[in-house]
Amino acid sequence: MQTQPPTQPAAPVASGSPITPEYVEALQKLEKPEVLSLAAFFSSKMTLGPDPESAKLMAQTEMHHESCRLEGYKENLKHQDLEGGRKHEYRKKKLNHETFLLTSVLLGALAGAGVGLYLTIVDKPVGSNILIASIATIVYVISGKTPFHRKEE
Repeated sequence: MQTQPPTQPAAPVASGSPITPEYVEALQKLEKPEVLSLAAFFSSKMTLGPDPESAKLMAQTEMHHESCRLEGYKENLKHQDLEGGRKHEYRKKKLNHETFLLTSVLLGALAGAGVGLYLTIVDKPVGSNILIASIATIVYVISGKTPFHRKEE
């Protein structure tokens, strides 16, 4: 008479597991413990995806990563706004300075043209040269070809 090997007690089945109690009973009826251990090993690996605790940890890690990226993006936008404000102030200051220089050159050239015209009327030979130089300066500045308008970026 053959004796059957002692059967192992049924392992508790995890909730949400694809292993049904009928499957566990069928495994217990097997006579070879090697087959039983192999079946138990492979059935424990039948679940799809990580266990709930690992999935929660992975989700929290991903949420932390995304929130860090969002904070970095917000800081980058804030920095770009500050940099844009600084560039705007620099350009405004430069434009005001160029406008002041241009206005002073034009006023000087107009004054020179007036002096040159007066000297020409009172019959001084240097008056015509001053008048010509002043009018040339006025035309040069009005045409936009000033030494203050360099292409610097």
